[in-house]
Order: sequence, then C-alpha cells, then structure tokens
Amino acid sequence: MTLRSTLPSAAAALVLAACGGDGSGRGAAPPDIVELVHTGGVDSGVIDLISDHVERARARPADPEARAVLAMVFEANELWSEAEQAWRDALVLDPERDVWRYHLAICARQRGGAEEAMELCRRVARAMPEMPGVRHRLGSMLLETGDVEGARREFAAAIELVDFAPPCYVGLAEVMLRSGDPARAVTLCRRALALDSQSKHARYTLGLALRDLGRMDEAEVELNKGLNASRRYLSDPLTQRIESYRMGYTVRMLEANRLEKDGKLPEAEKLLERLLVRYPQDHTLLNNLAAVLTQLQKTDRALELLERAHAVQPGEFSTHINLAACYLGRRDLPMALENAETACRLAPKVGQAHFVRARAYLGLGRIGEAYADLKEAVALDSTTGIFFALLGEVAAQVDDEEAAIGYYGTAMRMMPGFPPSFVNLCKLHHRRGERAEALAVFERTRAAFPDHPGTAALARLLGVR
Repeated sequence: MTLRSTLPSAAAALVLAACGGDGSGRGAAPPDIVELVHTGGVDSGVIDLISDHVERARARPADPEARAVLAMVFEANELWSEAEQAWRDALVLDPERDVWRYHLAICARQRGGAEEAMELCRRVARAMPEMPGVRHRLGSMLLETGDVEGARREFAAAIELVDFAPPCYVGLAEVMLRSGDPARAVTLCRRALALDSQSKHARYTLGLALRDLGRMDEAEVELNKGLNASRRYLSDPLTQRIESYRMGYTVRMLEANRLEKDGKLPEAEKLLERLLVRYPQDHTLLNNLAAVLTQLQKTDRALELLERAHAVQPGEFSTHINLAACYLGRRDLPMALENAETACRLAPKVGQAHFVRARAYLGLGRIGEAYADLKEAVALDSTTGIFFALLGEVAAQVDDEEAAIGYYGTAMRMMPGFPPSFVNLCKLHHRRGERAEALAVFERTRAAFPDHPGTAALARLLGVR
C-alpha cells in the first residue's frame, strides 16, 4: 500500500530523490538537518540539548545514527513535528531500521497523522512480528478505528510474546467488551490487576465490564478508581534511551506529579532530586520535592528544602502550607500551627491552608476550631476528597451525624480507593442503629477492599461472615 505523504511537496521530493531507485539513499545528498525554529515555551535545558545534537548531526550529515539521536531528543521532549521529520531523515539515510520507522509512526500519530501512523505500524509489525510493543500499539489503533477482530489478533499476539504486560490484557478486555463478552473482559482485567494493581486503565475497563453484567455497585467502585485513566504502551528497544533525553523542566515536573498521584513516591523523589541539580533555586521544585519527602517521612531533608524555598521567595503561602505539613509529620504541633496560621493569613481563600490548620488544631485537641476550618476548606475547594473525609470524621466526633454521613458519602465518591471513609460510615450507621444502611456500606467495602483489615473488623462488628 502506498503511504500518503504528510510532507510539503518540496520535502517529499527531497525524500524521493535521496532514496534513489532502490530506496537506499546511497549516492544522494543527505537531507538538511532539522532545527528547532520556534523556541517559545521550550525549556532552556532542552534548547541547549537540541543545539548540541544539531551540531553533532551537522558534523556528520551522512550519518544516520546522528539523525536518529536528534529525533530521539525531539521525541523525548514532545516536539512531535521536529521529531517526525528527523526520523524521516534518518530513514532516508538508512531505510532498513524498522524500530526507527516505529517511532516515526508514534510521532506521526501525535502530530495527527493517524492514517499514516497505522500503515507504518502495519509495516513494522510485518517486518518485526516478534516486537510486542508494535503489536500492542497496532491493536490499539485498530480498536480506535472499529476493527475489533484486527485488534483482537494483535493484542493476543502481544500476550503470546509477553504474558506479563498488563496493557495487553486490558486491550484484549476492551475487545471483549466490544464483542459482547463482558465476563471474559472481567477475567482479563483481573489478570491485568494481578500484575499491576495501580493500573487505572484496567480499573476503568473492569468497571465497564461489571456495569454490562449488571453488577452496578462493584462497577461504580471500579469506574471511580479508574477516573482519568490513560492508555499505557509497552516499551521497545529505544524506550530507555529516549527517556534519558527527557530534559525539559515542564515535562519532568508533570512526570513527577503523575508518579506522586500513582503512589510511586520513591520514583518521584529521584526524578525531582535530579531536576534540582539543574534548578537549585526553583521555588516550585523545592516545594514539590519537599512535599514528596514529607510523605516519605524524610522530614529533615524536607525542612532543609523548605527553608531554602522560603529564602528564595519569603512571602509564598505554599511554602508555609508545606512547612505546616512537615511539622505535623514530626509531631511538632506548635510549629505546624504557626506556619498554618501564616498560610491562612497569606492566602485566606485557599482551601489547603485551612485544611492544614485544621489538622494542627485537631492535634492540639481544638475540635471546634478544626471543624470550622474544615468547613471553610470545602467551601473554598470542593474538588479535594480528603477534605470531606476528615470533615466526616470531625462531624462524627462533635455528634453532627447527619452532616457526617453526607461528608463520608462525598469522600467515598471522590476517593473510591480510600478505605477509611467506607469503614467510618459503616461504623456510624451501626452506632445509630441503622443496620440495613450499615450492611449496605459493608457490602460496598467488602467489594472494594476484600483484604483490608477494616473490612474484617466491620464483619466482626456486624456479626456477619
């Protein structure tokens, strides 16, 4: 099949001329070096890295490896158009490199060339049928176009090659959903989750399958756990090398944020520590790393970074929020309250400031003030589930039980993977003598957290097996 060219006509003519009659590119002038023309919004470290590799390619214009490395640098930092052209140039000089062609397909797809990307992936899959990454990605592309049988074939082939890769099972589960076999989809998703319990894509697909089976309560739990899921792809022989060129500040910060949300705190710490070497005085970076370290209970290092952040930008409320959280982790409640008070003074309309002050008040036994601060926190920010979870606990403590039930319910919807809200709501219904309601919440808890100690404790409390 002839590929549709996405290049301007002059560039396409250049490629055809360079390829020659046998497509080898030998004996023709090498293509021009791809350069970054528009640098607006591009991190200075990325610009320096690109400039370095442009010069290396310019020094060896006929060397396909130099062009490929330049393409990797562009791709790593999500400069898709430049990466796509650089991969094309590398393939002009060495058209037999199918892994390069695979990455050309990835960049073409990111740039919006779905049809060409599909044909390139087909070509690579024929040339390298043993590469699971291309089989899985081709299956995903086929599924997007509605070719369910083609997708099934590719996902099954990928599983034959690597039976330990969760994305392959999730892809095949999506095929089963399209084919009207939700029970098989459930089995495949369970297999994926056995390999990676944090896979949101598996959770979301499992929720869809359970919904199709009419198991609505279980489906709701899994769909909520899978909110904001994104498709993950398998690595290939160039993945690790390309990752090593991810230099951009914004790219690295977003990646660290994703790792933190996925609960991969040590990985987030390592990434941010490496970035800090290049940007030692960046206020946002110092705060983000300190927040991760606080969660890892490395509070000495966190305090050191927060003091540096305060010196760089003294009036920044986020530093005081993080200082308060760090001191809470150290059980230094007076210092926690002092910094929380400062944060509330600097940013009275930021919910997180009131939340951290409420935690300090709770530690000091000042329940009424904590309750008032938590109400203010959710009034200012109704998108953070942990605010409602703690508000439910405090409302129950001050015997505002009806309000506590509502707060717990909101927390459960917003944080379906957070067991305490489920357990506490069940206990509250039991305390109020509402056995039917307690049993209903218990069944949801057992479905979502079958192995959690709180589930066993509820079973004993309610007298059920």
